[in-house]
Amino acid sequence: MRVFSETRIAQKNEQMEMDGTKQNKLKEQTTGGIRILDALSASGLRAIRFAKEVPMVDLVVANDFSEHAFQTIQRNVQLNGLEGRVRAVHSDAMFG
Repeated sequence: MRVFSETRIAQKNEQMEMDGTKQNKLKEQTTGGIRILDALSASGLRAIRFAKEVPMVDLVVANDFSEHAFQTIQRNVQLNGLEGRVRAVHSDAMFG
């Protein structure tokens, strides 16, 4: 994901330079970034790692059908201070 993100940043920078908007170069901003769905999240570990380690991630939705898993995700998100970037969802991944 990091390689993808860095490539995406470079592409956006090139596009902005071609459009004449050099002053607004995209670095690692949180607006217009990547959104990720972790559909079968369990403890939320992958979602938390995405939010912490991948540049340009605005939001990670960590979903699980299990009530226990949902509560675990919420607790892990709070422990990692990622309430604004990782959203715990208790839903069926197939029918959402």
